[in-house]
Amino acid sequence: MANRETDVNGAGSFAFIRDIGLASIVPFVKKIKGVALIPIITKWIGAEGFGVWKQFSVTSGFIAILATVGTAQVIHRYLAPMERSEKYSAHFFAIGLLVSCVALLCAIGLVTAPQFASARIFGPDTSLHPLYLLAAYLPVLAFSNRLLTFLRSRRRFDVVAPLMVVRDLGSLLLVATLILLGKGVTLAIGGFVLWEALGMFVTLELARRTANLKLIAPDFSGLQKYLSFGLPLALVTVGARLAKFADRYV
Repeated sequence: MANRETDVNGAGSFAFIRDIGLASIVPFVKKIKGVALIPIITKWIGAEGFGVWKQFSVTSGFIAILATVGTAQVIHRYLAPMERSEKYSAHFFAIGLLVSCVALLCAIGLVTAPQFASARIFGPDTSLHPLYLLAAYLPVLAFSNRLLTFLRSRRRFDVVAPLMVVRDLGSLLLVATLILLGKGVTLAIGGFVLWEALGMFVTLELARRTANLKLIAPDFSGLQKYLSFGLPLALVTVGARLAKFADRYV
């Protein structure tokens, strides 16, 4: 009995250390991606092109936080303890549909007044194409982020870490190749958006195969409880981001 308990504790400790190690790889790769693109973009398309790329990244990340209304914490708090796959799948797709609709509303808001939005985000002399690509990217980013959160809540770090490394390194190589071929920042952003859309579908398929996520009708019965828990957290996060990036929009 004692040996069995020792084996269980040892296996649990190994799994915990493995999960921490895998989770720490992703931020490191993201830092490499950001740093590696700086000299490539600035040398081949100049500071203006780098500014468009940076604003696209920062703005999409900020709006994605707003669109997801604190549902990352909701998934970890409420969905992670659920054992029946039909139940947590139905609740996940309710959350996924919610964040996708909010992101879509944000995208519609951008394209409703494109000249104004483009001037405030990318500058008055930038074409509208980066803005339209930003609008198309927002629902993809919001739903993809929730898929990754779902996989983490099911403790599938062994899936999330390699997937994120492949997605980040793949987008780095794709964007760098397009820029080095002289395609410009707009086509580089377009290629990035297509790559991320492909990554979203791959992530969905991996969630189905490895975390037993079932394609099932959404269950909105817990939505009010989820929003009452997630919205205050989202407001705190959005406030912190606004304080950090406010100077970009002045």
